[in-house]
Amino acid sequence: MLLYPNRRGYDNLKNIKENFFTPSINAALQDWRSFLAFEKRYSPATLESYLHDAEIFLLAAQKHLGENLELKDLTKLETLDFRAFLTLRIRSGVGHRSLNRNLAGIKSFFRFLYKHKSIKNSDISLIHNSKIKKSLPKPLSMEDALNLLDKLPSLPEYVHDKFLSTRDSLLFTLLYGGGLRISEALNLNIKDVAGIRSGLLNIKGKGGKTRAVPMLDSIKNRLEDYLKIHPYEEDKARPLFIGVKGARITPGVAERNL
Repeated sequence: MLLYPNRRGYDNLKNIKENFFTPSINAALQDWRSFLAFEKRYSPATLESYLHDAEIFLLAAQKHLGENLELKDLTKLETLDFRAFLTLRIRSGVGHRSLNRNLAGIKSFFRFLYKHKSIKNSDISLIHNSKIKKSLPKPLSMEDALNLLDKLPSLPEYVHDKFLSTRDSLLFTLLYGGGLRISEALNLNIKDVAGIRSGLLNIKGKGGKTRAVPMLDSIKNRLEDYLKIHPYEEDKARPLFIGVKGARITPGVAERNL
């Protein structure tokens, strides 16, 4: 278990750290603080985070090695010493993002020591950030999707704009009910949906490949409602989904609205 494993239990360290660190370590920490504040111009929050990261590492290293460290001793720390610290942090419940932030602060301290104190430790460069698993987006349930479509016209941004409400309702239905990618839907022109009444929509996807997508009656009905109020319905070369100025809407705009 680490000494002061989190910030809440660590707040009083400023007042008592002289009892934990040797004068050479304390002096280096103070010089580093000044460097971050006045040379790097870090914000107070970032400054305190970096100091916190370096100090909990030094406390853990002393506990791991069983002795108080002098500044020159930091050159002797090995890869296993750094990994022991990271392991202890993980066991104390620290997540991978926080662990990477801890490591960033520690590496910053050692870079400062090398450039300004001639204290070099090559092993710290062998320690790499922890890989963060990317979570997959969670799809809406059928109930949530239907509720969204039902409530969409009554939302503040849509209540006074029937065109916008009808457009985004159709777009959402195509994405959720038709399985289209957002880029595929936004690239549709009016001529592309001419045959949708047959129940199929021809989509040109990645690599220029065309596929026929079955369309539900609910999609066809929403498309017919939308085309009735589309200002350029007669111009088949026009984009299906347009903004207030008549241009094709971008994925960024669509994503924000949805």
